[in-house]
Amino acid sequence: MISEVRPAAAELHAKLERFMRDVFEPASASIGNNTAQPPIAGDSAVMEEMKAAARAAGLWNLWLPESEYGAG
Repeated sequence: MISEVRPAAAELHAKLERFMRDVFEPASASIGNNTAQPPIAGDSAVMEEMKAAARAAGLWNLWLPESEYGAG
């Protein structure tokens, strides 16, 4: 059992929670209200805005090594 969380992991977790609360949840509700079916990734201007917000927050492609394409 993990008894301690690294500061970097705690900071990332907090950023993810804020993003989900402030960006994803409102956008998800908007998408759900505007379409009969969920959009396919990349088919929605709202999804493109969420992608841009994730990139700006450093939350895009977290699994990629640090580079211009990932968060590291």
